[in-house]
Amino acid sequence: MGDDSDAPKEGDGKRSYSQRTLKILFGRCGNRCAEPSCTNPIIKPGTEESPDLVVGQIAHIYAVADSGPRGKPTLSMEERNSPNNLILLCPTHHVIVDGQHDDYPASRLLAWKERQERPFREQLSRDINDVGYVELEFAAKSLMGSASPAPGDLAVIPPETKIKKNGLGASSENLLRMGAAKSYECEQLIVKASQLNPGFGDRLR
Repeated sequence: MGDDSDAPKEGDGKRSYSQRTLKILFGRCGNRCAEPSCTNPIIKPGTEESPDLVVGQIAHIYAVADSGPRGKPTLSMEERNSPNNLILLCPTHHVIVDGQHDDYPASRLLAWKERQERPFREQLSRDINDVGYVELEFAAKSLMGSASPAPGDLAVIPPETKIKKNGLGASSENLLRMGAAKSYECEQLIVKASQLNPGFGDRLR
């Protein structure tokens, strides 16, 4: 799928989206335009004669260029092309929000984005809360059954450092913290598995 880093390519006012950014946007959109009353899909299902078609368009909440709709010169290019500043719209509403941008300030588009993506976050939160011993055991065994990477530095990195190092936004920070809430269950899994299979924890690490 290509480079999953979130750093856009150099160039003033250039649209450049990493694979990670695209995955986040399309994964959270619910296959609907973000305009609340719109029911147009982002991806039109294929037919017997034609494949699936991406009809949705990526719009900037704060413009990619200083002179564009809702321009905000204080933003870096990385921030302008990050998932937090992008929204998926149908072609009609993309033209409208940029062509009549005074009627569609950033605050309004941010509210649309929040409404569009909220169901995804709520469902993910429920799914994480449902993760238990069985799911953790399955994941651990799957990891141990895969090819081992070359030995490297296994020092624990604090979540705050990971977030800063990878340039993650608030939504990613919340996901990391939800995952970290399962640390006790992970600890118990390793303790119990190691009682039956000495060295389990070291091999999993």
